[in-house]
Amino acid sequence: MTSNRFFYVIALTALLATLFATCKKEVAVKEVSLNKETLMLSVGDKETLTVTILPENAANKAVTFESSDPAVAAILSSGLVTALSQGTAIVKAKTNDGNKIAECIVIVSSMKLTTAAAKNITDKTATLGGTIIKVGEPEYFERGIVYSRWTNPTTANTKRIIAGTGTGNFDIDVSGLSSFTTYYVRAYAINSDVAVYGTAYGNEVSFTTPFVPGPGEGDIIFVQGETFTREGYKITLSDFYIGKYEVTEKQWVDVMGSNPSYNKKGDNYPVENVSWNSIVGTSGASMVINGITYYANGFIYKLNQKTGRKYRLPTEAEWEYAARGGNKSNNYTCSGSNNIGDVAWYYSNSSDGKKEVGTKAPNELGIYDMSGNVWEWCSDWYGSYEKKDQTNPTGPTTGSGRVLRGGSWNSNAEYCRVSIRGNSSPNSSNYILGFRLVLSL
Repeated sequence: MTSNRFFYVIALTALLATLFATCKKEVAVKEVSLNKETLMLSVGDKETLTVTILPENAANKAVTFESSDPAVAAILSSGLVTALSQGTAIVKAKTNDGNKIAECIVIVSSMKLTTAAAKNITDKTATLGGTIIKVGEPEYFERGIVYSRWTNPTTANTKRIIAGTGTGNFDIDVSGLSSFTTYYVRAYAINSDVAVYGTAYGNEVSFTTPFVPGPGEGDIIFVQGETFTREGYKITLSDFYIGKYEVTEKQWVDVMGSNPSYNKKGDNYPVENVSWNSIVGTSGASMVINGITYYANGFIYKLNQKTGRKYRLPTEAEWEYAARGGNKSNNYTCSGSNNIGDVAWYYSNSSDGKKEVGTKAPNELGIYDMSGNVWEWCSDWYGSYEKKDQTNPTGPTTGSGRVLRGGSWNSNAEYCRVSIRGNSSPNSSNYILGFRLVLSL
């Protein structure tokens, strides 16, 4: 009897599973898109288009490709487009039922050109150019370069015409660039055999002008984001830039007009006696950066208005990762050494007060004073760490104190270790509280 009951249960379970599978509704494809809407090629060029199908759990994600003119642009089932002759074709990606279609216009020119890598780059100038490989028929009547802060620049963006015709290299010196800015560049040429605007473009290249600090700014250090372990959990960070030094008295005066420091010692000493609220602001116009609202009466908002950049306070995770030496870390107890006296001004060697920034040894990344001199504000509310792996954590959503890190000239050695945390009310200000900046990419 028990055996019969067992087989009955098995049979019933199988029947219910079959009924459930039969009744389960397949998820239909709602959207098909291609990674490009326009593709500009020269005869003989090849490029692969990729397809995105939504939702991700759609039942049938197969697509077929077709070209409106295979003699101009042929496309394989893999999405590989081959430019065969001058003209224009539309390639399509279609679902098997034909209900969803994505299109890309392929423009094939008999003219071929490439864009050269930027050279002679300064914070305000660069040499840009390209190469005409094939002039096409009829020959082009204008050539040059276009550039922009956004991808895929066209002649509607900044354009520089370069005299000359025929094949070969061409270049031009451009000026009026902004420091620490990424520009995207394409060579172009115009003749009547190109279908869109009579213009053909070369490949896109990019370059970034070097950082040159202005009033209120200090030197910065690039920190390559990676994963580090904190209390047994993995913390993954994106790339960022952080101040090479703590913000100085001069930087604060350049932006705010007066010096709040309790001990006013000179331009290159860290500013102190600054509260979290005086840095971030409390009223007026505002901007949100990395989840923190910066207000018009605060230092950072004023600095960003002055420079056109996006400065902010570091998150606690960013501060700790940078202090530990980032991807070059030697796992020192202090920032840059196990011997605190090499890298930090603290109670045993500076009982008379704060010292000029950068006068002790830097850490593995070239950052100074992340142990000692002045405590440094972070953007996070203080609280227990979340017990899980995280990416770019920003701390608790509420709290009563903001995180402080690094110790100060008035701290014992144990408080200058990179693992030590402190906190204080956002309104707090005294002679051992300062900060350093992060510059968002």
